[in-house]
Amino acid sequence: MKSKGILITLIIISVALILPSAVKRTERKFSVTSEGKLELENINGNVELNTHKNPEIRIMMEKLANKKNELEEVDVQFNSQENGLKVRVRRHRSGTHTRVHFRIWIPAQLAVVQIKTVNGSLKSTGEMGDLLLESVNGGIRHKGGFHKGRFRSVNGGIEVVQYSVLKDGIDARTVNGSIHLEIRKNSSFRLDAKSMNGSLRNDFDVSVGRHLVGRFMRGAVGSGDISLRLRSINGSIKVLAI
Repeated sequence: MKSKGILITLIIISVALILPSAVKRTERKFSVTSEGKLELENINGNVELNTHKNPEIRIMMEKLANKKNELEEVDVQFNSQENGLKVRVRRHRSGTHTRVHFRIWIPAQLAVVQIKTVNGSLKSTGEMGDLLLESVNGGIRHKGGFHKGRFRSVNGGIEVVQYSVLKDGIDARTVNGSIHLEIRKNSSFRLDAKSMNGSLRNDFDVSVGRHLVGRFMRGAVGSGDISLRLRSINGSIKVLAI
């Protein structure tokens, strides 16, 4: 019983060391129509993006730090422009471990959305216009639809589920991670996919070939007027029909 009590105590101490002891939450709203634009650049933290019917961008931020005074080591800057918003996270001290997590609601089919983070995952849901999601260290996931989609990760997988009909191209690239793409089975597109160290699969009868190093999928489906360009160095690539 004594050893069990010691173990529980050690677990509590470990959890306390992991969890941040300082938290600051903030909410902001900005008027933007569906023809507008959102740009966000984060450093350490996750971003979750959703759509709503309101003509505004609603942002809920959560700063997390180990100590209260560390919360001010990063600053979130808002630059509201004509029918657009730029959000930047800036560090006042290099090497800070303070994180900023974002939950954002934007007008459905907002014309331009560009979200970038260095250390954190990106998740978006809903109908977008031109969509760019980029993370250095973190996975990327989108479910819904968009006019044009670009997805970039260095260390993280990319998952895209496009429920609506393809309107423009998709460009997805990662170094260490897989690419998982689901599109409607009646889609027309031109597929160009390559992986140096990973398996390839598709549900559209596009042939899979081999280079001296790596594999590729290349071919047209239907009219072939929309480009699907997919690249991974160390990861599989799947293009599945829904």
